[in-house]
Amino acid sequence: MSKNSYEFNNVKVQWAKLNEDNVEKPYQGKGVDNWTVQAILSDNQADAYKKTGFFPKFKRDKDNDLVLEDGLKQVKLKKSTTFGVGGKPKKGVVVVDAYGNPITDLIGNGSVCNIQCSSHTWIRDGKEGITLELQAVQVLELVNFESTGGGDKFTPTFSFEKQKEVSLADIPVESDE
Repeated sequence: MSKNSYEFNNVKVQWAKLNEDNVEKPYQGKGVDNWTVQAILSDNQADAYKKTGFFPKFKRDKDNDLVLEDGLKQVKLKKSTTFGVGGKPKKGVVVVDAYGNPITDLIGNGSVCNIQCSSHTWIRDGKEGITLELQAVQVLELVNFESTGGGDKFTPTFSFEKQKEVSLADIPVESDE
């Protein structure tokens, strides 16, 4: 297996899950968590990336249509938190600011980042490919993360009319006869 690197420079990101508290659980499988970030690529960046033939491919929906953000293609980059050498947990994704200082803040959608990945060649079932694995993110312009509600902070707002309680004996029941 060969190992090289690939970089995405000055890309907007969204759905960054890069610290221990907010790793992403994949849809398939149990016991596997991932650090993830979606990179929004300009047309030039998307063309250059497409020519590499790397996996992951551009993000697509269930109908296999491209998922676009403001008309631009996106790639979901990830790194498993497990399955390192000997099945041990992997080291986390390095997240730093423009000066190389560690960042632990949540990264909001629209932040501008440099992203570094390692590439790995693989052969499985007679097919070959090259997959990228997320390694480091440098935040150049941080957009503060804002929660849009839901989750644990959800407060239901039921609207109903007060009704009079009724005894079960007062409820008409049709006979089977």
